[in-house]
Amino acid sequence: MQWLYDNPKEFYRCVREAKRVVMGMLECDKPIIGKINGDAIGLGSTVALFCDMIFAADTARFGDHTITLA
Repeated sequence: MQWLYDNPKEFYRCVREAKRVVMGMLECDKPIIGKINGDAIGLGSTVALFCDMIFAADTARFGDHTITLA
């Protein structure tokens, strides 16, 4: 993340790519099935949430830096 912060052009390239992934999932006519076997953090958790169905291992973990638990 620090490298992306230090290289704004690469940061925005990654943002555009992530946006294409999410928009492609939203426009998909077929059901999307996700299999999570490990950590889904940040964009990984977003991609998992956009799936129509998720199969997650007992050890799978989901997280996002914008979530704060009280």
